[in-house]
Formats: sequence, C-alpha cells, structure tokens
Amino acid sequence: MPMIQVNVLAGHTSEEKRKFVADIARVTSEDFNVPLDKIWIQIIEMPRDEFAVGGKFVSETRP
Repeated sequence: MPMIQVNVLAGHTSEEKRKFVADIARVTSEDFNVPLDKIWIQIIEMPRDEFAVGGKFVSETRP
C-alpha cells in the first residue's frame, strides 16, 4: 500500500488539493498497479512563516 506525504506551503484551495490528490492517486495506481483504495495521501501544509529559503521566511519573499 503506497503511503505518500506531500509538504506544501499553506494557501491552496480545497479544489486545488482535491485535484492534486486525485492526479497523484491515479498516476500511482497506474505506475505501481495498485487499486486506488489502497493509496494513502497526506498533505502537510506549512505556514509561510515557518518555512525558509535562503535564510528568509517564505512569507517575507513570496506572495
């Protein structure tokens, strides 16, 4: 059973996340020949002021 964790910056809509997990599940099912109901996906949303790139919080450098 594939268990997939995805770290993303907070701010995506429910519809965007819904489409994303459907796409990831479909591709995983096809590539690993596993039924969709055996694929687990967890989205971990990171607040923009708790993730940094180049020594600066993303909240300070990206919209």
